[in-house]
Amino acid sequence: MILERLEKLGTREKIGLLLAGAIMLLLVMDRLLINPILRQYRDLDHRIVVEKKEVDVIKQAIGMKDSVYRRYLDVAHLAQRVESEAVGIDVMKGQIDDLAERTGVILISREHRKPEKRPYHHEFFVDIREFEAPETNLIAFVRMVPEVPGLLRIERMNLLPDRNRHIVKGSMLISKVLMIAPSGNVTEDGQ
Repeated sequence: MILERLEKLGTREKIGLLLAGAIMLLLVMDRLLINPILRQYRDLDHRIVVEKKEVDVIKQAIGMKDSVYRRYLDVAHLAQRVESEAVGIDVMKGQIDDLAERTGVILISREHRKPEKRPYHHEFFVDIREFEAPETNLIAFVRMVPEVPGLLRIERMNLLPDRNRHIVKGSMLISKVLMIAPSGNVTEDGQ
């Protein structure tokens, strides 16, 4: 039936019908085949650009590896490792007691606080609620705190004058940064 009608058409109409069919076929191919392929090509091209930028950042980081390692070696001695929080508290209290004894600062009352966990380390605190020392001894104590291994520092200090002008009383909060290492991964020097 369709073939009979097509045979009745003139040459011009047949050519027009073929052109219309070809255009329809091209439109269908464009929508179903060509556009999805082009969209996928654009997505891949965009991903290539993004990944090239990531590779450039990684190359830059790799280029900095040696300088970062040298910087690490410069500060590695400052980071001290301990096996547990209890060991860290004991280490810190021992260092503070030793420093106080060497400088002549009398620690009357002190206690530790619970360590604060940070992403890569723990921060330990010892609250010296009361101390007493001659001015020069206290100055020596304060100057020697940064020299203690393991990033020891005075967070807060309150001073009260005594009747004896050369004696200072007060309180202070001292903190220390330590890393908790699994058992067996700590050497005798804490590195």
